[in-house]
Amino acid sequence: MTSLTAFEYKIGSGAWTPVPGAILSVANSSAWSNSWSMNLSSVTVLNNQPEVTLRWRFPDLDQLTSTQVRFAEPRLLALPKAAHP
Repeated sequence: MTSLTAFEYKIGSGAWTPVPGAILSVANSSAWSNSWSMNLSSVTVLNNQPEVTLRWRFPDLDQLTSTQVRFAEPRLLALPKAAHP
């Protein structure tokens, strides 16, 4: 797999929305050390929301091949905005 098909967010029970500017390509290696990251700080509509859901969508994979996708050790970091005097 070389790319995601979508990276989306949903606020509360709202509609799924594509993350603007999301780079969907995935760097592959044979050492299982692939990584993908996305900085959401520019998506200001997410600020101060009580509930945000993120969704990664993968392409359909042929079930008859040895193709595998493993989503391991997801990390989400949220930092409070610095207070302005």
